[in-house]
Amino acid sequence: MIARDQANTAEQGQITDRFTKAVEQLGAEKPEVRIGGAYALNRIASDSPRDHSAAMDVLATFVRTHPPAPPTDALLMWPPVDVTAAADLYTAADIIRSQSHSPDAKPINLSSARLAKMDFAGVNLAGADLSGIDLTGADLTGANLSHANLLGATLLGADLTNSNLADASLINADLQSARLTGATVTRTEIDATSLTGVSAVGIDLASANFGSAKLGGAVLEAANLSNISFTGMNLSGAFLSGANLTGADLRAAKLAGTDLRHVDLIRTRTDSK
Repeated sequence: MIARDQANTAEQGQITDRFTKAVEQLGAEKPEVRIGGAYALNRIASDSPRDHSAAMDVLATFVRTHPPAPPTDALLMWPPVDVTAAADLYTAADIIRSQSHSPDAKPINLSSARLAKMDFAGVNLAGADLSGIDLTGADLTGANLSHANLLGATLLGADLTNSNLADASLINADLQSARLTGATVTRTEIDATSLTGVSAVGIDLASANFGSAKLGGAVLEAANLSNISFTGMNLSGAFLSGANLTGADLRAAKLAGTDLRHVDLIRTRTDSK
């Protein structure tokens, strides 16, 4: 018994030493050394369940506080990202993705991180703090973002196909031209969210909380939009062909150029009735 306790103490001491060295590497001047530190923390997270959360928290802090260089042309909707120059940042974020399905994983804080074009396909970020994060053009297909805080997040052109956004907060988020086909948005908060040009064919938005979302030019063909209040909202140029608008409130909504083909408006509330 004593020998086992001594062995456990020695093992934990070794992990502590490895952890300390890995953190020091993350603060190094050379990017290749920082990458080595990130991989060292990945190994610690895999080897020691009790240190998994601490290792991921250190990597998350690194990601939040080491943004890539700003784009040369800030006027571009999807500015070019030099992933090579930010290899240490994206390596740390990819480790977070790969460890996100660990039984030891806990909700993580990536608020205000700059991860444009990040490959987060299938990532588990349920309950994560993603407020203010920049995921412009990111691959989030099949991602679990349920209960996540995406307040003010930038998801321009992001691919959220088949993602889980149930109970997530997207208040004031920017999802212009994002792809949401097949996404789960049960009880999702979409108040003041920009969905201009979003593609969400067949999506069920009936239980989402819309508030004052912007839907101009959105592709919502065959979507379930029943009982949603679009009062005063801008739906100009939106594609709603075949959508279910039963019980929806369209009073004072801007419908210039909106495609309402194959839509039954008899059971909707409009300015004319």
